[in-house]
Amino acid sequence: MKPYAAFDGLVAPARARRGLLRLCTGVAITIALYLAFLLMWVVFAASILPVEPDIDAILRGGTVLHMVILMSGFGTLILALKMVIGVLHKRDLASLVGPKSLAMAQAWRVGKYCLLLGAVLFLVPYPGDGTVTQVMPLGKWLALLPLSLVLLAIQCSAEELVFRGYLQSQLAAESRSPLVWMGVPSVLFGLLHYSPEIYGDTAVLVALWATAFGVMMADITARAGTLGPAIAIHMLNNFMSLSVIGFKDELGGLALYHLPYGPGNAEVMGAMMPLEFLSMVCLWLTARIALRR
Repeated sequence: MKPYAAFDGLVAPARARRGLLRLCTGVAITIALYLAFLLMWVVFAASILPVEPDIDAILRGGTVLHMVILMSGFGTLILALKMVIGVLHKRDLASLVGPKSLAMAQAWRVGKYCLLLGAVLFLVPYPGDGTVTQVMPLGKWLALLPLSLVLLAIQCSAEELVFRGYLQSQLAAESRSPLVWMGVPSVLFGLLHYSPEIYGDTAVLVALWATAFGVMMADITARAGTLGPAIAIHMLNNFMSLSVIGFKDELGGLALYHLPYGPGNAEVMGAMMPLEFLSMVCLWLTARIALRR
């Protein structure tokens, strides 16, 4: 059996209304709608919540409320995508995910094994002096945990729907080559994570890591035939970096611990990225094994 045979279930709905011009138009309109909806959401949320209407501060996610506004804002991306694929491709969001029951079963199967592996990887010492600071009482963190998980589900689902759902399936309807339908969305995903203003000299390494992450999630999605496993792995990855141990000055508002350095520390980040890559490879291989069980 071909390794990507199950992927045809996600590609089939894309064939009826395919075309590179249609796809590029859909991407452009999705981006435009998302930015407009996101701005409206941030302004509205900042007006009803006790936060300063400082968009730069909100985008840095330094407090719980900033993270609530920022992460929930990914819901506007899902809304924009739903509108675009409905009009241009006559598709609904469910067609990007795959069969609901299968997606949930696969997410659970992959998620539980990857969670166990993640707990082991968590014991690996961080580069630098290794000292992390607890910045939130455990009771408060546990109380916020359901909210954190919902926000992570929104953010990770939005990104997976766009890159592994919409782009990957529509490109697969145009070309059978994995270099196209797997490579193009992954490169775009990597470019989206290229932020020299945040990561400084290691921005290229972070973008390369994100590209590799995209390739691995594209592979898992094609093998599973649903977005369930990719969303589960994405949530686990982001949970560790946003809710457990995060950066003080960058998206650390919901984290239990803060690292003793920022994302712009080139020396430490340069040492961390190979470890992050190896950890991701381990999670990817674990997911592949879980899907075969």
